[in-house]
Amino acid sequence: MAHVRTIHQQWIDWKKVSPIIDDYRDLIGSEVKKDTRKLTSFQAYQDGIGMGEESNREVSPGLKAFFKGRKSYLDKVPELKQAFPEFDSVEAKSQEIVAKLKSKTTQPDEVYLYWATDRLAKYKRTEMLKDGDVYSVGIPADAKGKQIFYYVEARTNDKYLTTSFYPATAESKPLYTKKPAKAAVKPLAKASSTDVVINEIMAFNKDTIADPQGQFDDWIELANISGKDVDLSEVYLSDSMAKPQKFQFPKGTKIKAGGFLIVWADGDVDDGANAGGGIHADFKLSKKGESVLLVKSYSDGSVKLLDSVEFGAQTTGRSFGLNAAGEIELQTPTPGKANSAGN
Repeated sequence: MAHVRTIHQQWIDWKKVSPIIDDYRDLIGSEVKKDTRKLTSFQAYQDGIGMGEESNREVSPGLKAFFKGRKSYLDKVPELKQAFPEFDSVEAKSQEIVAKLKSKTTQPDEVYLYWATDRLAKYKRTEMLKDGDVYSVGIPADAKGKQIFYYVEARTNDKYLTTSFYPATAESKPLYTKKPAKAAVKPLAKASSTDVVINEIMAFNKDTIADPQGQFDDWIELANISGKDVDLSEVYLSDSMAKPQKFQFPKGTKIKAGGFLIVWADGDVDDGANAGGGIHADFKLSKKGESVLLVKSYSDGSVKLLDSVEFGAQTTGRSFGLNAAGEIELQTPTPGKANSAGN
């Protein structure tokens, strides 16, 4: 009934509704005129907003007459004349939602907060605690740190169980908190030296090289630039500075001195579970361009950056690889071999 009261108060006003009706009539008028199956004449359609009360196949009751009759009826509904709780304000403070009622208003017996972290999701209900004419409730634990959409309901126990909402539109136009600012990503400290670098990247592999499962997936090639085998057990690959340890190499993974290692960036880690399945990272690359990080965790708990590559948009049949000057550039793909940068 609170929503009916809102419609009665805000929309049962011919001066407000009439311009909207005129706009729609202008919008569809030409199509109605061309319609060969309409049940009334086009003249009846044109006269349809008037005060006519007659109704038959040729004459429709006027919208204005219908509107006036509906208003007359609602004006007499006792539930809509009943006094209801009126809010002075509702706002989100640091850790709670606070609702204040007007001092001279019908006092509610219960006040509830309805909230959701997704505006289109089902709203959850939490009862608010009373302190004089102020009601409050802490922001729910599972909503902290997130944007929330919310509205408040005040209920009475009178014979009509009168309620009111703030805002009156409830979840169709709820209140909402600001989106929390994203935490700044702290840059990783660089390792003093590294024996392994990111040598080549292909994020648009149409038919260059298939993984052991026969799929043409994105791939990242590492190169061991030292004269000794390197154990990658504490080394990680990632495409996010916020999550630098996305994919950890399986224990015992080694890259031979002067050798290369291909990692399939296809999100199918399970493909590498069997012998000969290859190494598959749990993320994919964007052919529009992004960054790839190679990091290592140390015994003191620190995580340091071994190497990183930022690449741009890729085209099929081309990869980004290190050239002799240590710069990334487009090249003909050379998976498992020395780069052909510049070609």
